[in-house]
Amino acid sequence: VLSSQATVAGYKAVLVGANGLGKFLPMFMTAAGTIRPGKVLILGAVAMDLPGITEYKTLANVEKGPEIRLSDRFLVAHRPFSYFLMDIAKKKKIPYQVTVKKAGSTNATAMQVTGKGSRAAVVSVPTRYLHSPSCLAYKSDIEETIKLIYHIIEGIKDFKIK
Repeated sequence: VLSSQATVAGYKAVLVGANGLGKFLPMFMTAAGTIRPGKVLILGAVAMDLPGITEYKTLANVEKGPEIRLSDRFLVAHRPFSYFLMDIAKKKKIPYQVTVKKAGSTNATAMQVTGKGSRAAVVSVPTRYLHSPSCLAYKSDIEETIKLIYHIIEGIKDFKIK
């Protein structure tokens, strides 16, 4: 089950990262108060097109690359950081989708509002049937998301907060 595997991988990533950081992270939603990052990149999955729903009514679609989210129910992503992600995708010729939502949320909001807050941006893999045993994503979307994340990490030193 993809969502179960992703959950386990997420927990492992936090444990490995916390071990390297040398600080105690009490839980995902409050970890932002433990360290003071200047930039936060949230990686996730996004509910995408649904069978039978026309494409123009959906927010993210299969085989069109990762989603870069500008807002959702609680989040207003840091625009310069989000534009930086889009610029990387354009330069590296990685297809991507920009979404503005009125529903859903990610841990980015917690990172923005905890302590002194952080500048947050969100990159997600378009995923059908999110949070269900039949959750699925297209291989091409996963590969393009991995490429984008790789280039973001490679180029993050070039993003200056003003």
